[in-house]
Amino acid sequence: MKRLAAGREGYLTVEACILFPFVIVFLLALHCLIQLSAVEMNLKTTVGESVKVMAANLYPVDVLYQEAKTQAGGTQAGAWAKEAWTRAVQAREAVKQAEDWADEYAAYLPDIAVTLLEWEAAKREALETTAGSVLEDKILQPMLQKAFRPVVYGFADERILKKDRFRLVRVKLPDLEHPENAYLAIEAEYEFLLPVPFMSKTVTLKQQAMERAWIGE
Repeated sequence: MKRLAAGREGYLTVEACILFPFVIVFLLALHCLIQLSAVEMNLKTTVGESVKVMAANLYPVDVLYQEAKTQAGGTQAGAWAKEAWTRAVQAREAVKQAEDWADEYAAYLPDIAVTLLEWEAAKREALETTAGSVLEDKILQPMLQKAFRPVVYGFADERILKKDRFRLVRVKLPDLEHPENAYLAIEAEYEFLLPVPFMSKTVTLKQQAMERAWIGE
């Protein structure tokens, strides 16, 4: 009986040694999947919500833009687009200093709207000096990605998405001159480091979203 019991114990020990690595691998794989799903969901939410909010804030941007265009007459587009942005910044600053209400509706534009105006002015000025294809790939996209990365990342959960692994791949802003092309689109990617011991492996996750801008007919 003692020999039989010892044999069974030895068999169970060998079986446990064989199964233990598979259990560890399974738990690690499960942990990776859970983290990967959380990151992917948060990346999707970050991109989607940022696009929705920016699209919703484009109406006052368009109003200021069109007003500046009308008042400027035959002035170059870069000049009156910059004038619209300057007007918004000055109106907001006046309200902050006076700590009072202002009649100028530009004073109450949210930060996102002011950023969009600033970008529109920069784009119009660049269009006056650079060819279209070169402008889009070499100048506009790097500028857009740098300008809007902190805006988009502001919608992220910093506990899940680390800023140094988050970047924008492409940003498309609506054309205020052509309402039929008034679509805002953002594509972002995130480098996810797999939590696997003794390995340094990353997975690139990508998400994109597009919304029709609210700028009227």
